[in-house]
Amino acid sequence: MPHWKSVASPRKRGRPLTYEEKWMVYHAFESFERNKSDGSVIVVEDPYSVTSAYTGVARTTVANIVTSVRESGRVPQLTLPGNRHQMTAIPISTEARIREFVFERHREGVICNAKHIVALLKDAFALDIQDRTMRRQLARMGFVWSHTKKQTRSLRESSRVRLKRTPSSRQKRAIIKIDCYRFESKYIAAGVRYPNA
Repeated sequence: MPHWKSVASPRKRGRPLTYEEKWMVYHAFESFERNKSDGSVIVVEDPYSVTSAYTGVARTTVANIVTSVRESGRVPQLTLPGNRHQMTAIPISTEARIREFVFERHREGVICNAKHIVALLKDAFALDIQDRTMRRQLARMGFVWSHTKKQTRSLRESSRVRLKRTPSSRQKRAIIKIDCYRFESKYIAAGVRYPNA
């Protein structure tokens, strides 16, 4: 193969680098930089471009990895494409009122879902929020949806949130046991052998 043709990279193009791959890129850069400073190997280009050519990673990615390791001692975190960390327009001060509203509805024996919460926020705080945004916010707050008789869905707190609030270890064990039975019953209902049995 002629020297001017590059070899295809074994990495799939566009896939984010894993933790190990980032460290491999950094160590490759270090060795090329050391070789350039020693003069042991004749390298015409700078270490960033050589590392990019050998690893099949963009030069800017190599520069970001090297900068991150030199500043913090760690490779950069995996970032997913898109704006995934966008904050919602729901103020934090409304969380206590939302939680209180859900518990009131449960004490009354009425279902509560995202549409009810949106209506509450519209009346009490004059906030106009989409249902989908409200469902995401409720999931972040630790609420899950459970199916009820003849009703589609009703909000309830997840067990991890309940565990934090309950004071005694006996209650914690009881909640864990209930969740285990719920998990086990899903397997029994599906006709699948329980994995721990």
